[in-house]
Amino acid sequence: KNTGLSTELALSNYDGNNFSKDYKNKVGFAYNLDFHHFKEMKRKLADSIPWFFNTRVHYEFLHRDFRVLESTREVEFERNYNLKEDYSNEFHEQMLQLGLGFSNIRIGEINYHLNWFARFGNMNALKNELNINTRKNGWLFMTNTSYLFSNDSIQNTNYIISDNTLSKTLKKVEIGVKEDFEYNIFKENETRLLRSGSKIKNQAQLFLKNNDSTAVQYQISYLNRLESQLADNVLSMGVVSNEAKMSLALTKFKHNRLSVNATYRNRRQKNLERGFDGENYFLAGLEYTGRFWRNALVLNTYYEAGSGLEQKMVYSFLKVADGQGVYLWNDYNGNGIEELDEFEVAAFQDQANYIKGWQTGNDYINTFNNQFLQTVQLRPANVWSGKKDFRRVLARFSNTATFKTVQKNTFGNGNAFNPFYLKMNDTNVVSSNMSFINTLSYNHKSLFSVDFIVQVNRNKSLLYYGSDLGSFDLQQVVLRGNPCSMLTLKTDYRHSMKDNDSQFMLSRSYRIEAHQTLNEIDFHYKNKLFVILGYDFFTK
Repeated sequence: KNTGLSTELALSNYDGNNFSKDYKNKVGFAYNLDFHHFKEMKRKLADSIPWFFNTRVHYEFLHRDFRVLESTREVEFERNYNLKEDYSNEFHEQMLQLGLGFSNIRIGEINYHLNWFARFGNMNALKNELNINTRKNGWLFMTNTSYLFSNDSIQNTNYIISDNTLSKTLKKVEIGVKEDFEYNIFKENETRLLRSGSKIKNQAQLFLKNNDSTAVQYQISYLNRLESQLADNVLSMGVVSNEAKMSLALTKFKHNRLSVNATYRNRRQKNLERGFDGENYFLAGLEYTGRFWRNALVLNTYYEAGSGLEQKMVYSFLKVADGQGVYLWNDYNGNGIEELDEFEVAAFQDQANYIKGWQTGNDYINTFNNQFLQTVQLRPANVWSGKKDFRRVLARFSNTATFKTVQKNTFGNGNAFNPFYLKMNDTNVVSSNMSFINTLSYNHKSLFSVDFIVQVNRNKSLLYYGSDLGSFDLQQVVLRGNPCSMLTLKTDYRHSMKDNDSQFMLSRSYRIEAHQTLNEIDFHYKNKLFVILGYDFFTK
């Protein structure tokens, strides 16, 4: 009942080259053994809450030629054991885990684990773990602390991770402190010099928050972070960060929710030539969700504003397999050099053998940024579906509208946080992206339905050589019909207009108007037979 023993053996046969008769299959095996025991300890008083003792022993062996279908290790296994590269296919692996712990349902629990991990002839690692979670009289203490020592033929490492929380609850308010400490040292075996990857990080946070069950939830915190970086074989102070946060949520009303948050961060990074480079960052956001008349009207509003740095971008075109890209290259000047203004969207898929890739540069500018998102959903059927007057006709319609703007600018006035300032030609607007999509539907999910879609996009990008302005407008009508359960008819018509205005490359300034009609007949029989006939007409 309280004791368990399990074992498992697995065998794999891996053929790495099916076309070679001389290639020998790699046969490997894996084995694990697990033992656990759980026991109630003796009570001093008959009515006292008991303590429980648990212990566990786990052993596993992986042959170097054993192949798994999917990883059995935890996600951060390599990081926790300082394994920068995976040599598991070259060495046998062993792991032995010993654990014991005590727990009490009222007070908490404490657990200790000793882990030994080895790759034959390459490395050995010993890891100690201590986990404590205890709560009493309003006090809460939690710690997850581990110490790893490992060595291999090149280096030895010492890795300490400690995540601690101490708090006190006073009625409906909790105040406390959190610490996140990380000490990771890599040293060469012969010279004892520090290697790349060595670092020290210490993060401390003070917080104040109320109970989650209250109608008004709030949290205030202050965080200090220190990071040491390796320079000239010495760990010295590299980054100093201070951060203040505030969040507020109103959850009193069932169908209306409002949340507000704000963050201020000051970050200083040491520069070997200029000392410390400073960066101030501020971000505040507001989100509202409202549901009315049995979700016949659903509103979602999000607004965010702040300040920071904008990184200049540069793009290039990469060649891919024919038909797998988006763009084609036309050598207009005949010099045999792929120039940025010689790429364009391919008219036919078999000609598309380039894709566009964006890269960040090393130049930054100080900017203000804002973001706004508004979604409105109308579903009259939720309240008028059973009516017999004109409301029955209105109930057949539904509409979803989404408006979104993302902008970064250098204004020194109120326009810095105005999401509706959409003048793309203004030099104070560094980058901007505006999109509006509206979908009006009739008889949605019925035998016959119509969708009318309008889409408007406007954007401005900051590049090394200047700015690019772009726009895209789309009008789309989709007709669907289901004469019977096995047959679906669909007609899709699209009219689009795409404009691009390049500040530097005049040849990249263009306007493209396109018309497209797609007709489909979809026949299916009992999910066993599917036949689709389609005709696509496209002109631009």
